[in-house]
Amino acid sequence: MGSRMGKAKKLVGAARAVKAVTTLAIVVVPVAATIGAIVGYGACSLVKQLKRRSSMVRPHKG
Repeated sequence: MGSRMGKAKKLVGAARAVKAVTTLAIVVVPVAATIGAIVGYGACSLVKQLKRRSSMVRPHKG
């Protein structure tokens, strides 16, 4: 009977661990995606600014 209780406790512990990991993933994935989008947008606008500045410094041939 004691071994059954031990197995049940292990199962409950494993279920809690899975639930914790799942909850963490549900929270972390959208946050990471949002941060990635913000960083990506920032990098895009930075590249655009650098292109504008470099085109202002050097006159275009043509």
